[in-house]
Amino acid sequence: MTPLKLRKKLEEFLKEVRLNKDRLLPTSKLMIIRERMNFLKLRLELKENVFIDIYFNAENGRKDFALISGGKRIFGYDNLKEWHLHPFDHPENHVECEEPTTAKIFEEVASIIE
Repeated sequence: MTPLKLRKKLEEFLKEVRLNKDRLLPTSKLMIIRERMNFLKLRLELKENVFIDIYFNAENGRKDFALISGGKRIFGYDNLKEWHLHPFDHPENHVECEEPTTAKIFEEVASIIE
């Protein structure tokens, strides 16, 4: 994949995150932790010691959304090997699922942190 195509994918992903953040988690603060030619690491601060770590690799399509509280993942989705959910009641588990939209993930996070 050309550098231009990688950049475009990263920009599209970041735009999607920002749009859904503004709509579903409007009081959160988005930070770009690391940005390279082929990947982004983002952090969406929700409240003190509660945030979503987000990773996207434009080259291989890898995505990871982890809701962290007190330094531990308490919920998340990722596509390492295949799409799966780390449910809130048992975040160490892997429950196979279809690829969720960013909106769906943020909606679920919003209901957890209420």
